[in-house]
Amino acid sequence: MLLKTFSRFRRKEIIIIILLAFAVGGLGLVLPGRLNVVVSDSLSHRIFLIFNAPAKIETGDYLVFKYNNGHRFLDKLIVKSLSDHNMLTKQVGCAPGDVLKVDDDRRFSCNGKPLGRALKTDSGGDVLPLFVFNGVIPQGSYFMIGSNPRSFDSKYFGFVKKNEIFYKAYPIW
Repeated sequence: MLLKTFSRFRRKEIIIIILLAFAVGGLGLVLPGRLNVVVSDSLSHRIFLIFNAPAKIETGDYLVFKYNNGHRFLDKLIVKSLSDHNMLTKQVGCAPGDVLKVDDDRRFSCNGKPLGRALKTDSGGDVLPLFVFNGVIPQGSYFMIGSNPRSFDSKYFGFVKKNEIFYKAYPIW
């Protein structure tokens, strides 16, 4: 019954995830890290191997971090779907020392490379906040992005601090 609520595409993803879980568990494989499954459409990858956060983090790395409710605004709007135990997985779009810019049309760029555009409203019509920063990213701060234009990411909640990062994620599917 539950699978009927998902689209055909979703059903295929779920079946692959279940088969992968059985294969790993059934064969007794020991992976050097853990699996992280992203169920939202915010990233183009769905399954990641995760390892402890590295000392060096670079633009393009996938990271797993806990959303800090102290990150301004969104407690009412989007965080209602996040529990205290949920983590977000996003890609580093702009790292310390890089130049982040946002224009009047809500378009973000890092060192001149486009990162995406922040939406004005969510799918329910509620006004979304905009993180505004123009300048060099401070040490220990990262601007995190998703690959989907509707991704809940730093365009709305701002920088993720290094001490909020738990894992580095390596996409496997």
